[in-house]
Amino acid sequence: MAGRPLALCTWRLTLHDKQEASAVARIFDGEWTEWNTSSEDRYEVMTRAQTVGIILDGPHSIKFDMRQWANGGLVHHCDGRYFLSPDSSEGRSCGCPSSPIDRRALTRSGMGPQPNVTIAFRLASAPGVGIFRMRSVSWRFAENAMALKEEIGSNYEGVVWRISLHQVKVTTGVTYVKPVLAFTE
Repeated sequence: MAGRPLALCTWRLTLHDKQEASAVARIFDGEWTEWNTSSEDRYEVMTRAQTVGIILDGPHSIKFDMRQWANGGLVHHCDGRYFLSPDSSEGRSCGCPSSPIDRRALTRSGMGPQPNVTIAFRLASAPGVGIFRMRSVSWRFAENAMALKEEIGSNYEGVVWRISLHQVKVTTGVTYVKPVLAFTE
């Protein structure tokens, strides 16, 4: 339908170097173009890939926090137990429930923060191209990413992961794309 936002089921990568954009496009059977942005990543690559092999540089490559926005500003920022900001509240108990089910319910009611997961990675098929980032506010992705972060421990070197994009149909005319992070078998 015209005028409706569309979630991509394939990867879109942004880069700052034209030669790297061209190389990534070749690897993932995609197309690159220059796009109008204030970011330094002036080139975008629209791939045909639903799954991308990635390399993490350790558990620090997965960052997790919880954020609640209201009236255009950040009103709650924590790690699920302690405030991360503002500076005057940093380190104090945030009051979030410990149960993921209760956290979700609080978020749905508009009274609590939602997860914010950022993964920094290199492409397994082009590790020298640079560091990419993927961000998700999905509860399932957050739970999945945090469980895998704990599993990584110090055994991450040389491990190739995969991030897949799966389209989920909710109702007629309503779909969303969910990311799934897993070890490569």
